[in-house]
Order: sequence, then C-alpha cells, then structure tokens
Amino acid sequence: MTGYSLLELMTALGMAALLGVLGLPPLTAQWDRARLDAGLAALGGSLLFARGEAQRLQRAVHVCAAHINRVQELVGCRGRPGDGGYRWDGALVFFNGAEGDVRYQSGNALRLNLFDAALAVRSAASPLRVVPDGRIRPPVRFILRLRRQCAVLDVDASGHGKACRGERCAGCR
Repeated sequence: MTGYSLLELMTALGMAALLGVLGLPPLTAQWDRARLDAGLAALGGSLLFARGEAQRLQRAVHVCAAHINRVQELVGCRGRPGDGGYRWDGALVFFNGAEGDVRYQSGNALRLNLFDAALAVRSAASPLRVVPDGRIRPPVRFILRLRRQCAVLDVDASGHGKACRGERCAGCR
C-alpha cells in the first residue's frame, strides 16, 4: 500500500500556505483598485442621473451626501464636519427643492444611491445643485480613498467629470 507520509503532507501544505501569503498582497491591491474604480463609476453615474433628471423635470435637482441612521433610514443630508470637507461615504440622495431652498425634506427625495461604504469619499461641497440645462453648481472635486489607493473625480460646471487614479492626482498626494 502506497501513500503519503505525514512529513510529505505537511511539507506540501506549508509550501501552499507560503505561496498563498506571498500572492495575497498583490491580489488585495488589485481588489482595492477594482473597488475604487467601481466607486468612481457609481459616483459619476449618479451625477449623470442627476443631470438627466434635472433636464427631464425642467427643475433644479440637488445632490447631497446622505445621512443614514442606525436602522438604515434616510434622515437627510450630512452636516459639515469640522475638517472643512463633507463625507460622501456610502450614500447620496437626489431631491427636488425650491429655487432658493436646498434643504432636504422627507417628501422631496427622488432617489437614494448606495455604494461601497468602505470607500472614504470627501468633497468641499454639499449639496450640489444641478440646473435644468445640466450645469452643476458649484464645480466639485471628489477624493476617494481605500487603504493605500486613491482616485479623484473632478466635475466641472458643465457637469462633465474627469477621473484620475493614483498618487499623481491632485488631492491624492
């Protein structure tokens, strides 16, 4: 009867574990890049949705960082934190508002978009106002971070976005 000895089995398992440990960091970095790219696409797509809704409704549409409470209910827009920027992590809400009123009220939500809550998304502005001709006020820069990965989405006044990935981007340094 032939078979493997305990020593041969332990050697094979040790080699497999070593190869797994050596291959895990590059794989994790690749997953993080994919999650960051998905976050960029979700954020850019959300802003395109807001432009489309503003043009369809012929009314201003507002977009803000959503404040979700512990029981996963939409409370409203997040307030301004002490560090001078807004956290757009995890969710954003689209709502109609009166011309001079950019406050979220429970009856005026058009849509809630959720995205990867592990991404840290920051911006200097919230809420954004999208007017019926598709322009966004104010122009905005979103900085997305996930562990050591970074990306930037710059949205100009016309509502068009330009993405940049990596440390060469302004805001990622």
